[in-house]
Amino acid sequence: MTAVQLSKRVWLVNALNPGPFTLTGTNTYVVGTGKERVLIDTGDGAHPEYIENLKKALDTQMDNARISAILLTHYHHDHVDGVPLLLKESGITTGDFHLYAAKNCTPSSTRGIFKKPDPSLDSQFIQKWGADVHINPIKTNSAFTKFSEYYEKQKTYMPQTEISNLVCSETNFCLSVQGATIYAIDTPGHCNDHTSFFLKEDNAIFSGDCLLGNSSTIFTNLKNILFSLQLFLSLSPTTVYPGHGPTIEHPTETQIKRNIAHRLEKEQKILDILAKYKNELLLSHSSPPDSDSIPSLWITTSALLDLVYGPLKGETLIRGATLNLVNHLDKLESDGKVSSKTLADNSKLWFLL
Repeated sequence: MTAVQLSKRVWLVNALNPGPFTLTGTNTYVVGTGKERVLIDTGDGAHPEYIENLKKALDTQMDNARISAILLTHYHHDHVDGVPLLLKESGITTGDFHLYAAKNCTPSSTRGIFKKPDPSLDSQFIQKWGADVHINPIKTNSAFTKFSEYYEKQKTYMPQTEISNLVCSETNFCLSVQGATIYAIDTPGHCNDHTSFFLKEDNAIFSGDCLLGNSSTIFTNLKNILFSLQLFLSLSPTTVYPGHGPTIEHPTETQIKRNIAHRLEKEQKILDILAKYKNELLLSHSSPPDSDSIPSLWITTSALLDLVYGPLKGETLIRGATLNLVNHLDKLESDGKVSSKTLADNSKLWFLL
């Protein structure tokens, strides 16, 4: 498989790295209609045949087009570690691309590698690449912050026109090539540096790992991932191009709403299980004690994991479920619904307030 054309201006090139979290592999996208195009994400760098497929697609399917800019959604290796291979390979990027991707280059608004900055994370993967690479910072106009503040105050979504005007504002990061105008959107939650991209001509979102094609994503901050998904819903895209899984058509009626509902249902399930656990223990005592007088009222993360998810097989699945559970609990604690205490081994106990 080389490239699959998804619209007049969007091509999918799969990075050929299938797995439990990457699903069928990382989706990378070539965007634009002219000789210079944008690449969104780069795969994990472990599959040279991906580079061959990308090069062949640019030559034979896109009339010898070249990549003039690379946009990275976030720092995870399956999205950024293809950069070194791309820099080494000839016939993929524009002739002057290396000038703008080199360390200490003169910044350009249209060429080079772009990512929302996170100095500690960025230095880690650049060091791993073993290359002197310059990354242009993606600077947004805080549409995410304004949206979340609006939602917290109004208890409803920001109107579509208002959020669209924020995203497509002159103050927001924008990169244009022939046939494509791409704006950046802060979408934290999967990780802090996560950025999605809005393609104005198609009313489409490149969602990275904020929203997957046929699975729920791993997240590090539940409140932020919910705000990011709600921002997508408010923006009302026609199509979502995810970092993994199939393209999502009519996303506001399908995956976006389902993902929001899934997280809220999981949160309620955790609260219900904690309430049942607490009530059953309290009923076994003749007088209502305080929480500290019955140590068993505090439940371990692993015990709660079994009650919420049931039997899980495989270390990878258990690790992912545990991460999501703890992040749900952290949100519930910040909402004042549960309390936690940390033991000497850094494990946690949880208690329903």
